[in-house]
Amino acid sequence: MNIKERIEEAALLLFAEQGYKAVRMEDLAEYLGISKKTLYNHFDSKGNLLKEALRRRVGEMFLLLENLAEDKTIEFIPRLKSILETAGGALKFTEVFARDTSIPRDLVGSVFPRLRDHILTLVKNLVDEGISKGFIRTDIPTEILPYIHLGIIETFLTMETRFGVKASIRDMLLFLETIIFSGLLTEKGRQALGQGVQNEG
Repeated sequence: MNIKERIEEAALLLFAEQGYKAVRMEDLAEYLGISKKTLYNHFDSKGNLLKEALRRRVGEMFLLLENLAEDKTIEFIPRLKSILETAGGALKFTEVFARDTSIPRDLVGSVFPRLRDHILTLVKNLVDEGISKGFIRTDIPTEILPYIHLGIIETFLTMETRFGVKASIRDMLLFLETIIFSGLLTEKGRQALGQGVQNEG
């Protein structure tokens, strides 16, 4: 990891922990053990630092999700579960920054919706693949399934802040498997899901 990437990672950590407004460039330089001059040689403002850091992290998330979706060495059901789990982790990361009202809204609006749209596209493609392979039923409105899955993920991520109820990514996956998948999948799909659960145990 080069110095620029180290700065970006440290900035995301401090912004997430303390809030964007509370962290000064001086604090970041001190945290990293570098001079302010070195910091400003790489980033001319806190806003640009956050923008570049978020764009790099979201780009990494894009790549990870795409690699999972395209890895046909992984069976369909485990791949679908991995995509939903990874998507949950990605959206959990962005949720922290989306809640920070001190972050410029234009920045949040330019970065996070792209991730959401990307996840919707990947899930839609997986639904289409699942139908073609006989894992997902065809007698339900499959065009809305990606939105339902995304909605469930987002609900679990905001349950604590909205309702005071703690729920983890693992809780979300268990809900999807026991409530959603049981009705979404064909008999072939349920058998594949059951085999995956047995393998995990």
